Amino acid sequence: MSRNIKRFLEAIHQYQSISKAATALYVTQPYISQIIHKYEKQYGVPLLNRGKNKTDLTGAGLKLLHYLQSCAQREQQFAQEMASIAHYHTGTIKFGTNQPLGRYLLPDIFPDFHKAYPNIAVQLLELPTQRAAYLLNSNELDIFYGMQTNLNEIQFLPLKSNHYYWIIAKESDQHTRYKTEAIKSLTNFELLNNTPLINVTTHSKFQQNIDQFLLMNGLHSKVVATVPDIDIATNMVGHHIASTFTTYQAIQQNHLLLDPAVTIYQLPKTQLTLQAGISTRIKPTPPIQKLIALITQAIESKND
Repeated sequence: MSRNIKRFLEAIHQYQSISKAATALYVTQPYISQIIHKYEKQYGVPLLNRGKNKTDLTGAGLKLLHYLQSCAQREQQFAQEMASIAHYHTGTIKFGTNQPLGRYLLPDIFPDFHKAYPNIAVQLLELPTQRAAYLLNSNELDIFYGMQTNLNEIQFLPLKSNHYYWIIAKESDQHTRYKTEAIKSLTNFELLNNTPLINVTTHSKFQQNIDQFLLMNGLHSKVVATVPDIDIATNMVGHHIASTFTTYQAIQQNHLLLDPAVTIYQLPKTQLTLQAGISTRIKPTPPIQKLIALITQAIESKND
């Protein structure tokens, strides 16, 4: 319960809104209100200033939030001290990635990590960048590989930038008119205009970058489907459905590089760049340092 109220107070303080906090935390607004009401009843003081245009914490609410954050930090420090005493022989590392990077990356790095730390479990979480930033900031995530977060408290180690790709199924007009057997640079952006497009969910920073690119170039998309991640979108195009923006890795994993039914365009980095890296909040422990080294090695060794 204390973890929930901490999360809720932090989100309300950040977004100045219960509804926006509920959206960011993937819970319902009534649930947040119910938990906060219980604590208001317990302490006998209001925790929120509920205004017409915004909701923020009262002085009591801020005091409770600072207390809970202090407790969480002490708990994290204690866990690190205990791990140090045990020489990192046991424990769990919560490793976050954007979807679907985790399912591609973890199989590459886990064998070497497990060899170095056989009794430390790795818990993989695939989640949006905004959610990862929140979990890192609240010490509920140890390390994140994905797009850059926007919190000053989080350290970001950029790795190499990659291209965005636009892939088109055989049945589209663009594929028929501009079919190519190799990956081709996309220089005529008008090809994208009003093309049937499969998007990923709007809370994805990957999709937000695409939406901004289309808007800046005056292009209009014809969205035919919205799916949870680029792996699904890429797979759908491989089944001769519409088009999508994706990554080289997703194209490779779905075996589309040599598929004659799919045309692949590479977007110039000057227009759209996929910049990913490693985010951590605290000074990395030896197991986290090992993960950082393995992730860096794995990413740098891949094409694109």
